[in-house]
Amino acid sequence: MKPRRPILRISKLRQACKALPLIAACALNAVPALAAQSLSATDSALLEKVSARLAAETAVNQHFVQEKQLRVLKRPIRTEGSMLYRREQGVCWHTQQPVVSTLVLGEQQLRQINGNDELVLKAEQQPALFGFTRLFFAALSGQVNTLAEHFQLRVSGDEQHWQLDLVPQDMLLQKFIAGMQLQGSARVEQVRVTGREGDITQIVFSPFPGGENLGDMERRCFVR
Repeated sequence: MKPRRPILRISKLRQACKALPLIAACALNAVPALAAQSLSATDSALLEKVSARLAAETAVNQHFVQEKQLRVLKRPIRTEGSMLYRREQGVCWHTQQPVVSTLVLGEQQLRQINGNDELVLKAEQQPALFGFTRLFFAALSGQVNTLAEHFQLRVSGDEQHWQLDLVPQDMLLQKFIAGMQLQGSARVEQVRVTGREGDITQIVFSPFPGGENLGDMERRCFVR
């Protein structure tokens, strides 16, 4: 299967990236930013514990259901599939319903797979677009400093049942979203994104279905 040159289809790949609402804007350089957050000592301690729990997961396999409620539509747009996260390899977002497609996000390239058709986009071709993947990795792997560089953070709950509210601080993020909310325990279990125009996207993660062949999916996503 030979990758095609990404000439006229970059816009389609951008649309596929928007299916991952965690990827909302660029995060090209992550620097420690927790010191700038106005958190109490108790909240800072909880945030550190949440970050440590997420960072401990080097491989995550989950099922997802995503619903996007647009103001212009009466019913939400629903997609469903599987998500694989590998710290050293990236994220594989495999949509099974209503259409089958696969998006693999890595540090140096993005791959969109539809059947035998594959589109590859390199980091040097679209550096801003690759900033999107940094926020996605940051949310999945507990890189709180990366999130803190671009969001005002507020944490609540406890280590077993926490909620992280994120309000965008830079202008580029503010063009896309009004806020994000993450909930979970040892992993991120739910994501809610409120768009600037009032649209709402929600993703609920659950354990990877036992009936799916994890090995085949891993090879499709991560073995070249």
